[in-house]
Amino acid sequence: MMNRPVMYASRKELDVELKVVEGAIPEDIYGHVFVNSPCGSVNSNGLPFPEKNKDGSFNREYASPIMNGDAYVFRFDFDEAKKVKLKTRLLKTPCYYADLATKKDNPQADPNKYKNFFFRNMGISRISLALGARNELNTALVPFAFEGDTNSRMVATYDVGRPYEIDPVSLEVVTPIGRNTEWLPATPPLLNFPFPLVQSTAHPVFDPVKKIFYTVNFTKSTQTMLSSMEIFEMMLEDEQKVEDKLEELLEKVENGERKESLQKINHFLKNIRLEIKGKPTWWKKILNWILGEVENYINENTKTYDSVYILEWNGQQGKLNKWEVLDENGKAIAIKQCIHQISLTRDYIVLIDSSFKFSIDILVNNPFPNNYTIDRIIRKLISGEMEPFTDVYIVKRADLQTNVSKVKAKKLIKPIPLECVHFTAEYENPNHTIVLHTAHNSAACLAEWLRPYDVSALDGQAIDKDYMGIFALGDMDIGRIGRFEIDAEKAEITKQAIFCEKGNTQNPSQIGANSWGVGLHTFRNIISPTVPTSHIKHIFWQTYGLNRDMLSQFIYNLYADYPNRIIPLSELKELTKKQIPYTLLHIDTSNMKAKQVYVFPNNYNLRSIQFMPKKGEVPTGVEPELHGYIFCTMLIGEGEEPNTKYFNQIWIFDAKDLSKPICKLEHPEMAFTFTLHCTWIPTLGKSSTKYNIPVRDDYNELIKSIIRPKKRKEVQAFFNEFVYPHF
Repeated sequence: MMNRPVMYASRKELDVELKVVEGAIPEDIYGHVFVNSPCGSVNSNGLPFPEKNKDGSFNREYASPIMNGDAYVFRFDFDEAKKVKLKTRLLKTPCYYADLATKKDNPQADPNKYKNFFFRNMGISRISLALGARNELNTALVPFAFEGDTNSRMVATYDVGRPYEIDPVSLEVVTPIGRNTEWLPATPPLLNFPFPLVQSTAHPVFDPVKKIFYTVNFTKSTQTMLSSMEIFEMMLEDEQKVEDKLEELLEKVENGERKESLQKINHFLKNIRLEIKGKPTWWKKILNWILGEVENYINENTKTYDSVYILEWNGQQGKLNKWEVLDENGKAIAIKQCIHQISLTRDYIVLIDSSFKFSIDILVNNPFPNNYTIDRIIRKLISGEMEPFTDVYIVKRADLQTNVSKVKAKKLIKPIPLECVHFTAEYENPNHTIVLHTAHNSAACLAEWLRPYDVSALDGQAIDKDYMGIFALGDMDIGRIGRFEIDAEKAEITKQAIFCEKGNTQNPSQIGANSWGVGLHTFRNIISPTVPTSHIKHIFWQTYGLNRDMLSQFIYNLYADYPNRIIPLSELKELTKKQIPYTLLHIDTSNMKAKQVYVFPNNYNLRSIQFMPKKGEVPTGVEPELHGYIFCTMLIGEGEEPNTKYFNQIWIFDAKDLSKPICKLEHPEMAFTFTLHCTWIPTLGKSSTKYNIPVRDDYNELIKSIIRPKKRKEVQAFFNEFVYPHF
């Protein structure tokens, strides 16, 4: 057991066997659990992002959000009796190697020759001013198996990047899904990034019956984005001057009327060249006019509009099938937040506007996050609360024909009346009835993180440095768990049931069944590559409670007027001071009642959960959905603050008896701070794919489109030397 700070995560690639520290490994447990997680940058060597560089200078990456990190995949193998082996690997995409070549210490690429090729953290995004955005693949893992596949295959995903197939055995990247040119970038194409930022979903879906894979690609209108992308060009010319001018402006407008302040910022960004360079000479005016006319023409013909596309992949070589999704009036759909998750039924695809601000207008809202004055004022002016409801769009799968390029979606006449990040649809839709199981993170901002200048909403003191960059999960109301029945043809909710329980708040250590901080969920055959989830009766939920270290004054102010409020603000503050622990909760969806609950000790942090079926036949009298185990990743804190030390374990529960874990495992080198989504497959085999997007051809297509010859030549030379040799 190793004692570490709360934000510790390792990038060391492991092949080890875990040690049982309590209980025993069940004889009928089997298969392989995969877990995805972010683990810092090429500069940080894991988490946390250090405050100082090796030379003592301030680290620009300090306090970056943990979601902005390379993908580090864990695979736990249960295929040997009484043993659990762990394999971990970083997912190394082309943009990873570009990042590695330009890292701060000992870069492979000459920083003078390739000036501004290096990547920097800009909030949740990691961007190079010369190359574009990292696709970090750190969020989810989705298994699939097309006809003819002898083994389960798998993709790794990210909200702002193409999914990539990875090999389940080696955990190496195999191929992106779709060529670069098949995806619409979220930034105006005029930027000509070889690593374009594309908006997709972290949860694409595979139909195990019809053997089809679906994902989405959406864009937002450039007119609705805060930042003019010309700021990147000006930063390449004189970054310090841009930073100084922007800071000066923001200090002037900070306390003004919000709308007027934003107008002034937008005016500055649209006229940034004039603001930075001043009035040009007469010949510069002529040159700028000529260049401006060329750029205006290109921009008018390539600007980004509101759009949503469904992409379909059948596993075969060739182009993806693609349809633009329009509303019932034939107009483009404008996604306000993001499409973090999609789901499917036998006859429909379900899209939601997720309550997760993981989209380009949030990702690229501040090029100087290390300047706390700029960061604080921009966050104050542009950060809005999540929509307190969820818009749902339903696409009929029968309309997805290869001879058409556009389909219409039905939008729910009245949205789901609560915000939602994660949901699951039952596969069967009898009589056009879609059943959705929903997680409602009420007044919780998963796209916000704790900053160095944040103060606690409870006592006004500075937030503990150990928590810098972690999700700002100071929930501002009690969460809910939902079940909604929808008439797909009428686009109406016909029936709904909500689980919302406070539990024993007088004694939080005995809180019992509750919905404080609804997180991840699992059930038998969740995202299975072979078995559809026809009907879901039993769901296991993570609830993460209330933590006094994570409620900042900023989040408190943002959600003080939350319209769906159940818990008064005064009571919420008192309960947050007391703290409410994590629980593992079992809900029977037939009546939306809690059947079982395990309450974790204080500061025992349940990170990810995964259902694992038991080997063999289901015994008579046992419901199949309870015949299995719940696999949990744990971050455990021991000792009183400020001397709390943390370590990691794996806990295993019997699904039909959550009274206590039946096995606990650990290894001194297993280290994570925040694991995300899991998946399970029964057997392990190498990818049998014949689908492949050649890396050199894929990126050369984009490099050829770079307008400026000098930059095009530099980028081509960089890729030839530092990216392509790895593939």
